[in-house]
Amino acid sequence: MLLGGRPGRAPGGWQLRVHQSFQKIEVDAQHDGRALAVTSARLDGEHIFISGTGFTFSGRVTPERISGELAGGAPLVFERAP
Repeated sequence: MLLGGRPGRAPGGWQLRVHQSFQKIEVDAQHDGRALAVTSARLDGEHIFISGTGFTFSGRVTPERISGELAGGAPLVFERAP
């Protein structure tokens, strides 16, 4: 999910792969097995903001998870995959 590009998964078929170099991040996102176009991704301290075609997510990063919500208030928690 965070370091090394390991995937993070959340209920509802969401998956993130985040590549991090200091405060710069690159994100690959999928929903129900389909790749989503990520148009913006930024990390500001422990806060993460990701948006793309049809979705916007904002949340908080900890070593084992990213928790936050989609625009509209639906909560999402991505757990680090083993």
